[in-house]
Amino acid sequence: MNEFRMDPVPPPSPPPPSQPPVPRYGGSLVLGVALAWIINVVGGFALLALATVGRTILPSRPFLLAGLNGLPLLASVLLGAWMVVKGPRRTGIGVFIGIGSIFAVGILLVAACFGLVLMISR
Repeated sequence: MNEFRMDPVPPPSPPPPSQPPVPRYGGSLVLGVALAWIINVVGGFALLALATVGRTILPSRPFLLAGLNGLPLLASVLLGAWMVVKGPRRTGIGVFIGIGSIFAVGILLVAACFGLVLMISR
């Protein structure tokens, strides 16, 4: 009899590798620090200009706009909290680091002024 030799059936090819998930953008600490500084510095100058114009318009109430001084800081805190919860988390953390660095620079400036006063008074 004739013997037929059959080749073994090759195993099925493995499925193609799945695409790795695209990493979600986590943000940048440097961008957060820069945002905090920009919001506070530009916001401070804008409020200074607004207070100057307000003083010329309402000379009898010069402290009417004084309550707005905390708005840039409040805006920075709200932006940082919003970014930590919903947006790029690292950028939100960077905003809080930027707020801390603003306070640190303020403390250093006050200490330098006290040092100068002590040096002059001797």
